[in-house]
Formats: sequence, structure tokens, C-alpha cells
Amino acid sequence: MAKRSGPTTSTTTTTEPRGDPAPGLILGSADDPAIAVVRNALAAAGHPAHFVDPSIVDYELAVDARDGVLLRTDSWESVITSTTRIWRRRSSWPTAGSFVSLAEPTREFAASALSALWGSAYAQSAEWMNPRQPRFGLESDKVTQVITADRVGLLTIPTLFTTSEAAFRSFVDRVDGDVAIKSPISWHAEIEGERDPYGTYTRRLGRREALGMSSRIGGAALLVQPYVEKEYELRITIVAGEVFACRIDSQASEVSSTDWRHYDLSHVKHHAWTVPADISTKLISLMSEWHLLFACIDMIVEPSGRHRFVELNPSGQYAWIEALTGLPITQSITSWLLGERR
Repeated sequence: MAKRSGPTTSTTTTTEPRGDPAPGLILGSADDPAIAVVRNALAAAGHPAHFVDPSIVDYELAVDARDGVLLRTDSWESVITSTTRIWRRRSSWPTAGSFVSLAEPTREFAASALSALWGSAYAQSAEWMNPRQPRFGLESDKVTQVITADRVGLLTIPTLFTTSEAAFRSFVDRVDGDVAIKSPISWHAEIEGERDPYGTYTRRLGRREALGMSSRIGGAALLVQPYVEKEYELRITIVAGEVFACRIDSQASEVSSTDWRHYDLSHVKHHAWTVPADISTKLISLMSEWHLLFACIDMIVEPSGRHRFVELNPSGQYAWIEALTGLPITQSITSWLLGERR
């Protein structure tokens, strides 16, 4: 059990008066803007959520084989049961730096032990948005995403994930046209003195150019796909079966034409959109395959009108989409946390 720095001054449980929904429980980072938006919305509605950042050790946690999970802070306690609704979003494991009061050689051990305790807590029966994943989870496993999307009937993009020069050359040789080179992990940084951020954006390469760089394969694992021409793109956020689609006119700007994450909001329109019913049905089936209640999904709509699945992120960002389109995504999350809908 993790020790807090001070005694418990007052506690409340998640047992609320009949008719008043119990506060939702949110596990994640205090720095995550999406969590801040949802917490503010819940507070404004008169139902402040219980929140814990597992990486900051200012709580007590107990997992009992018979009695379940108890989570306690200085101001509240929550007994987690099979009906507790928990939004677990990008929650980090405790680190050695969280245990500054301990001798240095024991800090890593303490962090590992507490991480194991959280692992036990995440494995307990509750209503999770979303379930626990391995350290490198679904958002990094683009190949499994493609396999599963194929299985539910979505149109996908042939994908190779490799450090092999021979495999890369063989794949590119079979592509009729340009290729897209991607990283499996999103990373971006602001570089002092540079106008544009630096990061793992998608690159479009001709076959000859791609084959010319094949000798550099192996320095880091990469993804390669045939480049798919776009009419527009879709950022689709799904919350417990509700589908919120945003059309991104990425081809209106040279800046964003290959990767819309090179934002050019003054030229690229974002609008609330309706996807075809069969696509929505298949996307919800995809979510069910992985027991997900929340995810952000990227799709390409080709000039022919075909919808092609690109990737899914079970903890994707959505706040800028909501701000630009007015789609009520936060409201959907808060309604689920309060038990107002399934």
C-alpha cells in the first residue's frame, strides 16, 4: 500500500444518496488537457469526479482478494466494485522519483512494487474506459489494428513493420506508386529557433527515393504502406457506442496534404460529419473486438468515395476537434461516467 505524506483529514465514499449518480473515477495525468476538460465539465454539473494520477504517490491503494479495491486520498475514498465507472486514460506507472523519502537503492524497487499493485487494481472487475493494455499497447501495434480492421470488414492499407532492409525493398518493389513511411509511435517536440515542430510525421516518397534509402533501414523500426490519395480525412471519436465524426479537408493545404498533423487551421476546414451507417457499424465492431469504450480513429476518404481505415488510438486527443466543430464529446464522456447511459 502506498503511503501518503499526511493523515486522512476527511473521507467520502462513492455511495451517494439514491437518485444522485456516484462520482466517476478518473485515472491519468493531471497534465492531460482532455482530463482537465472532463473534470471541469463534471464539476460544473455538480458532480466532481474523483481523480488520481498513479505516477504521483499521494494516495493509498489496497486490492483485497475478497473485498476488491479501495482507493483513498486525503479528501475521499472509493470502493471500486463491478459497477464502478472508471476512465483510465494514459495513466503512467509510478516512478522511482515518486519515492524521494526512501534511500536511493530502494526507490526503483518501491516503484516496481507499486506498479505491480496498480496492475492488480486494473485487472479487477469494473466498468473500464478502457481496459488495461501492455506497456506498448494497441496504439503502437498498427499491424494488429490492420488485421482486426480487415476482420470486421473495413477497407485497410497493406502494412509492413520492419527493421529488415530486404523486407522493405521487397515490399516497396510490389507497390505501384508512392509509399508512405511512418513511425509506430507518435513523438513531437518544439525546437528552439525552428518555426515548425519536429516529430514523427508521415513522409510520402516515390518508389525510387524509398529504395534509395533502404540501406538506412534498421536504425529504427518503421512502418511502410502504399500511399493512398485522399479527397478528405476523417477523425472519428467513439464514446461508448456514440460516433462523433469530423471531416478534415487536409488537401486544401500543401502543408497538411500528406499528414494533417502539420496543422494549417486557417486553410483546412474541420466540420462535424456523418459517416455511412455501414462504416459506423464496422467501427463499433472494431471497438468491441478490443473491448474499448473510447477511441479516436483516423480514416481516409479516397476521391472514389471509398473509406479506408488508417489507425486507432485508444487514448487519442479530441479537444481541438470539439472546439472547432462543437461535437459534444466531453458531454458523452461525462454522461457515461455518471451512469446516465450505457
